[in-house]
Amino acid sequence: TGLAIRSNEAIEKIERDERGFLLRSAMRAVRARAVVLATGTRGSPRKLDVAGEVAPRVRYVLTDAAEFAGQHVLVVGGGDSAIEAAMSLADTRGTKVTLSYRRDAFARIKARNKDRIAKYERTGHVAVVLESEVAELRDGAVVLRVKGELRSLPNDVVFAMLGAEPPTKFFEAAGIEIVAPGSDAMARLAATRGMR
Repeated sequence: TGLAIRSNEAIEKIERDERGFLLRSAMRAVRARAVVLATGTRGSPRKLDVAGEVAPRVRYVLTDAAEFAGQHVLVVGGGDSAIEAAMSLADTRGTKVTLSYRRDAFARIKARNKDRIAKYERTGHVAVVLESEVAELRDGAVVLRVKGELRSLPNDVVFAMLGAEPPTKFFEAAGIEIVAPGSDAMARLAATRGMR
């Protein structure tokens, strides 16, 4: 179709004018009549914000659990992605898996995952540490803050499965109004939409 694909070229700014749009990257400026924003969220994972949070020690997506066979792995998060990653890693021979979650229970996961992770914890395949957060990454260890007390665990790799930051500032800079759920502005907008 003649579609030009420019990989690894982040659009840094979108400006609208009488001729359409001007998109700017570090390499060039491109004109367009229309722009489709299909940003996804994988590119901006939420971070742990602790010292030592560097690749390849800290990762944000699991692609091949077998790559971590025989290692001490910490999975951080309480959503379906974190639960599924922890179980996949635990199914890999010799991998020691700990799952850290900041709340006191898993609230927003699929019922099947809730049942499975409970079984993995019961059988010792995954050590689940609730009400915990990563306090520090040390050489060969991770320090968790568990209910206010520090606990050190052997560690080779950390999976921070914390979701992603939405590109809100980028959208606002492009002139897109962001309406917060539950706000007065959202109520006014919803009133104009009828039953849609």
